[in-house]
Amino acid sequence: MVPPQRAAARHQQIPKAYFAWDRFEQAVAGGVELLDRVLDVTNWPLPEQQVEAQAKRRIGVGYLGLADAMAKLGIRYDSKEGVEFTRQVTTALRDSAYRASIELAKELGPFPLFDAEKYLKKGTFASRLPEDIKDDIRKYGIRNSHLLSLAPTGTIAMAFGDNASSSIEPMFSKRQERVKILADGTRGTFNLDNGAFREFQMLNGPDADSPVFVGALEMTVGDHLAVLEAAAPLIDSAISKTINVPVDYPFEDFADVYLRAWKAGIKGVTTYRPSPMIGHVLADATKAQADDIRTDDPDRRVEL
Repeated sequence: MVPPQRAAARHQQIPKAYFAWDRFEQAVAGGVELLDRVLDVTNWPLPEQQVEAQAKRRIGVGYLGLADAMAKLGIRYDSKEGVEFTRQVTTALRDSAYRASIELAKELGPFPLFDAEKYLKKGTFASRLPEDIKDDIRKYGIRNSHLLSLAPTGTIAMAFGDNASSSIEPMFSKRQERVKILADGTRGTFNLDNGAFREFQMLNGPDADSPVFVGALEMTVGDHLAVLEAAAPLIDSAISKTINVPVDYPFEDFADVYLRAWKAGIKGVTTYRPSPMIGHVLADATKAQADDIRTDDPDRRVEL
């Protein structure tokens, strides 16, 4: 079922790009079943952990590559359209996961601690679900107490996702400088192109560019929070989302980040402010970086 408001963007950066809503929903449903089965074959270190896992059958389905999908569709991440696309994708994730868990409950039964009245009580996450899903939960139960979590996925996105944008995050930059600890304990520095931007240049030439490809450091704090605020009410566990803050950001404005997040009902928020004292793991490779850090010192002490 694809609602009419899920129309593709008008100005695709990648020709014929579209978001396959049906396939996304099918993948989410498959992920729910897979993770539920994993609970039964996991060797838990402690028996108490196994009891807890079996009692609630809690899992965490999420996504990565959201910003890359936006860019390919011609949607700028920090735009109103980007915030709405985030809401639509996360809604599809939520509804598909919950429907899949209900189907598993029909076959295998609900999680042992399930109590329909408590689960759907006003004020709970489940109480905000669409009415048809709530009706099915009352009738059939649900296999998993919690289903959704947007984990960082940075390493997975880089190693297995063609350096796609990670989780719900914007692309860090079109080309990033990444510091990696190598097998022999030394540090190596690598330049990596964002997956969507590389594909865009392959199709349009090595000098092609577009304002659609906006990096995390180019966005305002408000832009970061707007995306998080759109997704948070739709995730039953937690979201890993970093608010990138400029190095010269005033303290009063910094404090307001947490106040705004609290007022929005967000469970937690992470901020990152770059510092020449401690160095960096990621940097924008398209811009010059300060070189006053000793790269041969594990403690990253300043060279005076």
